Amino acid sequence: MTRAASAGLLLAAGGGSRLGVPKALVELVGTLLLSPEYDVRHRCFLLAVAVLNELPSVTITRAALRLTEILADPDRTLVDPESWDALSKWVDYAQASHVPDDHGQGSRIRLRRSVMASVVLEVAWREHPTIRETLLTWLGRLCEHPDQAVRIKAAHAIGRLATYDFDVIDGEFLRRWSVSRRTRDHWLAAWAIEAALLSPHVAPRLLNRLRIRRRTGRCAG
Repeated sequence: MTRAASAGLLLAAGGGSRLGVPKALVELVGTLLLSPEYDVRHRCFLLAVAVLNELPSVTITRAALRLTEILADPDRTLVDPESWDALSKWVDYAQASHVPDDHGQGSRIRLRRSVMASVVLEVAWREHPTIRETLLTWLGRLCEHPDQAVRIKAAHAIGRLATYDFDVIDGEFLRRWSVSRRTRDHWLAAWAIEAALLSPHVAPRLLNRLRIRRRTGRCAG
């Protein structure tokens, strides 16, 4: 995939800072993630749509269920009768829409406001610290997905998390990917850095690291 195509996916996912984002949207996201009216499956679906915005509905739904499984009590039954008719409710809850696919791959799910993707990720990370480790585990697994489009979006999400908590994301992903022997990991690092560079606070640190690494041929702090 070309860099231009990758950047397009990043923009579609709502990459960037919250500068200029309406306060009402931030409050809406906070309400969606906290309201007792919605269970954990709704919240996991919202996170999955935020990370994988515009991918096929099957891909997003599976990712949401995987996140639910990671969060769930191992003795709890995950699939109950309510789940059979939940998708339309989940899509509406996530402020998203079904978009027909012209290539016979079923429908896609698209946020009605693409900027909501980065707001959901930021509010979840900043306001819900108890799910941070779960979120990192889930995103790490998505980065191993066989579909490159999923890997790109997961890496972009990790890059956006770096703009909120750089040292944590750097230690968990960026350094490991940068020194890996796998070409796939180098791509993941590049995609994550691509997203993180949109932050004026993180960009200077990353650019300095890249300059040092270019001169010395090794990862710099």
